[in-house]
Amino acid sequence: MSEKRPKYMNWILECINLLRSRKSRPDLERICRTMHKCHGIDEKDTEEDLAALVAAGVVTKRSFKGAISYRNASGWNRGGPGKVSRAGRWVSEAIREIDRGHGVTLHEIESYISAKHPFYNNLKARIKIALKDDLESGRIWSPVEGRYRLLEAAEEVGESLFIKYNSAKVRYFQRK
Repeated sequence: MSEKRPKYMNWILECINLLRSRKSRPDLERICRTMHKCHGIDEKDTEEDLAALVAAGVVTKRSFKGAISYRNASGWNRGGPGKVSRAGRWVSEAIREIDRGHGVTLHEIESYISAKHPFYNNLKARIKIALKDDLESGRIWSPVEGRYRLLEAAEEVGESLFIKYNSAKVRYFQRK
């Protein structure tokens, strides 16, 4: 985000997820009501932060049957919100196990998964699709071309990412 992070970002995302878990459409009125009820935040502040989150791409704005609702962009993919394929889980597991602070290559991920799950066929294609989906959804990122890291291994500060590794060193990457 070019400007500072919206003040109530986490609470708004929490409200959107709460409303969706209740099978309720997270429209502006419901989000504002929930924010006021749970956190005591004014409707005006909620609207401003929600607009900033939409502009930043953290929240998506959807129109369905004439009503506008909002969704958490990080949980929205082809399989539905929060759904991750089996290959996607394997990719995350491989990166978590192999990564030592500098990222993991596609070949290392393929080797790890092939050794761990030898009875599955056509793994290379599934792994490439899962990597692409995870990059698009924001679960993993690429600090250097051809290397992948889990997003949970990064601390986001403004437009830059600080990666902690070996518990003493800190490596700095500029986000593209």
